[in-house]
Amino acid sequence: MAPMKGPSSFRPSIMMLASFAVAVALAACGSGRHVLPDGRTADELADRDLAMVSATPARAEGSAFSEQLTFRLELEGGGRGYVRLLVSNLAGANGRADLRVSFDLPDRPSLGASVRKPRGQWSTAAGQLEAVLGDSTISARVGEAELKFRHAKLEVDLELESALPALRPEGGRADFGQGRYYVTTLIAPRAKVTGTLRIPREGQDPEEIELEGLGFVEHRAGNVAPYLMAKRWINVNGIGAEGSLLVSAFERAESLGGKVQGWLVYATDERVEVYEPDLDVRADGFQADAESGYQIPLKVQLASGDALTGIVKADALEGRLDDLRSLSKLERAIVERLMRPWTFLYRARYLLKLRTADSPEPRTLAGDATYSFQQLK
Repeated sequence: MAPMKGPSSFRPSIMMLASFAVAVALAACGSGRHVLPDGRTADELADRDLAMVSATPARAEGSAFSEQLTFRLELEGGGRGYVRLLVSNLAGANGRADLRVSFDLPDRPSLGASVRKPRGQWSTAAGQLEAVLGDSTISARVGEAELKFRHAKLEVDLELESALPALRPEGGRADFGQGRYYVTTLIAPRAKVTGTLRIPREGQDPEEIELEGLGFVEHRAGNVAPYLMAKRWINVNGIGAEGSLLVSAFERAESLGGKVQGWLVYATDERVEVYEPDLDVRADGFQADAESGYQIPLKVQLASGDALTGIVKADALEGRLDDLRSLSKLERAIVERLMRPWTFLYRARYLLKLRTADSPEPRTLAGDATYSFQQLK
C-alpha cells in the first residue's frame, strides 16, 4: 500500500457495502456542532440521524447495498465479544438480515450463534436504528445500545452506555458519484458494557455468566460492491483501561481514484480526546504470506500534519482467514474473477505523539490493540 491521504474486528465483513439522496442525507444530517477537547468540531448527531437505511425500502435498493451495526467488546477477565447485524442485497441476499454473536471467554470453547431472517420476516422502523428478528432485537441510539439475542445455543442480553457524542468522520464517508456512496458512523466511541450470557444445559437451568467491560458501537452503510470500492482495509481497535483507540482506513479501487481514506479517534470514559476525521496512513514493513500470495504490512504509520504522529506495530499473528473458504468450487471460481479476499488479525501495539501550541513537549499515548488487514485483490 503506497503512502495515502484521506478516510473497521477481526475481519471487516466483505458484505458491508440506495440512492444519491441517501448519501446526501447521511452525510449532511446533524443539528449543530460539537467542539471537542482537541479543538476539532463534529456534526452533532441526534437519534433520528442514526436511522437504518433499510427502514425505507426505496433507499435500500440496488444489488450492492448493505449496512451493518457492530458492537465490539473487551470484557473483564480477558474475554472478548462481537455482535454484528448485517442487512444485505449482495450475492442474492435480497434484504436478508443476519444477527450474529460470538464470545471468546477464558478457559472455555468459543461461543457463537446467528439468527437469519429473509426480507419480510424481520422488521425495523423509520427514524430508528433497530432491527427485530423474531425473539431477538438489536438497537442503538446516541449514548446507548442494546441487544436481546435468543437462540437454542445461547441467549445474550447486553447494554452499552456512553457519555460521548456520536461521530461521522470525513474519512469514513465517500460520495463516489452516480448515486454510489459509503458512510461510517461511530455511534459510541467508548462505552460501558453490562449484560448476561446464558448457556443452555440439558436437564438443568442454563449456566449464567455476568458480563462487564468496555466496547464501542459502529454503523456502516454503502451501495458499492466491495471489489469495486476498495483494494485493502486497515482497522485498529485498542480498548484499554485508560482509553480506546479506533483507526479505520481503506485504499480506494483504482477506478475510484486509488487514494486512502482514514480516520482516528482516541476516547476516554469522559470525552473524545483526539479526533482526526481525515488521516494520513502509510503501510510499511511488508512481509510475504505464502498461503495467500499477498504482502502484509506489519507496521502502519499515522499522521495528521504536525499535530499527530503515530505507529501501529504487529506483534503476533492471531488468525489468517480465506474469506471465500465457505464457497463451493464453482462459486469460488466465479468470485475470484472479481476479488480474492483474505483477512489477517494481529496482536499489536500502538504509540501516538500529540503536539499542541501550548506545550513544547509532545503528549504520548500507548497501548495494546487488535490490528486487522484485509486484502481484496
